Amino acid sequence: MEKYVIHIDDDPIFLMVTEQVNDSLEVSSYFQTFTNAQKALEFIAENLHDYRFQIFLDLNMPKMNGWEFLDALLAKEIREDLSVIILSSSVNGEDRKKADTYHVVKDFISKPIDAIQLQKLLT
Repeated sequence: MEKYVIHIDDDPIFLMVTEQVNDSLEVSSYFQTFTNAQKALEFIAENLHDYRFQIFLDLNMPKMNGWEFLDALLAKEIREDLSVIILSSSVNGEDRKKADTYHVVKDFISKPIDAIQLQKLLT
């Protein structure tokens, strides 16, 4: 099953950098960015059984934050091979503890993050 990489963040520049790293490494031909977590959730729900998703998720976003996204995602019938990597500017230790309570969250990385770190996450 093909891997589909999704990056959800309200920072369009960070999204652009992630997309460029993915394209240069040719990690996945299926890559999409979203500035709106609700739209990302709808996309994932529509394609949940067709792809293995790797999701990069920001926590602090307008409309639907990362926690709300995770709760809504887990309310769906998700595949066990779905993984979420939180990329957040949060330095709050409570956020890290909370992230550990979600079985789909595989890592919590603090921003800023550089292209080399992104490369490691994508491959």
